[in-house]
Amino acid sequence: MEADGKLAWCRLEHGSSALMLQQATNEDGPVAGRGRGVEFFFLCDDADALHAEFTARGLDLKRPTVAFYGMNQLFLQDPDGYQLCFQNAVEQT
Repeated sequence: MEADGKLAWCRLEHGSSALMLQQATNEDGPVAGRGRGVEFFFLCDDADALHAEFTARGLDLKRPTVAFYGMNQLFLQDPDGYQLCFQNAVEQT
């Protein structure tokens, strides 16, 4: 959806998952501080495959790393400053 020529709402789909995002408005309060202290974690099939796809589309991202609890994690920041993590479980040896 576009409001005044700017994207204000979208639905992202990948496989059988979907996520809807909406641009904050003045009614949502001040812009300062948005995105601080909030992270979103998404389970995915393969964080390495997402890294390859996202970098092929032009994003400059660090490679996924495996956390001590066995999740292969790809971190990125969205345009509003929110930290996103796409992760998949891996076998620990």
